[in-house]
Amino acid sequence: MNIEFSGQYTEEVFFKAVNTISKPPAWIKYFRYAILGVYGVASVVMAVNAQFWADADGVTSNELFTYIVLPIAMLGLFVFFFRSSEGGVAKNLWKRPGIHHDFVGFVDDEGIHYTQPFEGFDTWETIKEKMVDPDFLAFKNAKNEWNFLQRSFFQNEEDFKQVCDTLDAKFVGKKK
Repeated sequence: MNIEFSGQYTEEVFFKAVNTISKPPAWIKYFRYAILGVYGVASVVMAVNAQFWADADGVTSNELFTYIVLPIAMLGLFVFFFRSSEGGVAKNLWKRPGIHHDFVGFVDDEGIHYTQPFEGFDTWETIKEKMVDPDFLAFKNAKNEWNFLQRSFFQNEEDFKQVCDTLDAKFVGKKK
């Protein structure tokens, strides 16, 4: 078997692949929202209590800033952090000039060989995880780097299917 591949990533498939690979488990998403909710409720309680303290004890404007503005500003930063972390990885990677080169290589019985824009080689034994999607084939190598080959890199559908089948056959018995 010797199947050649070459092509450039398309923005749509690149974003889909990177977002799929870097997507955290569902529980982390809910955990983030739980933290955000707890902090939001605590911020509101602090702001309301600070207003009552100001009326009763004559709290200074610096203390009001600490108890009202600071928690609300922190809540805003938390919201920004949670929103910007979703999909931000793909945007940052897409801006790198190295992504927009032609990726050239071939797949054989030993593994996956890259010849452009860099030279590299991943044996079937060093592949630790894999992910097959209708638009791409992704795999994690021994260096914990995710690589993916877009379906359009292959000359025809049979080549893409053969590479996917070979990866499935070589991946038997490994953690998926």
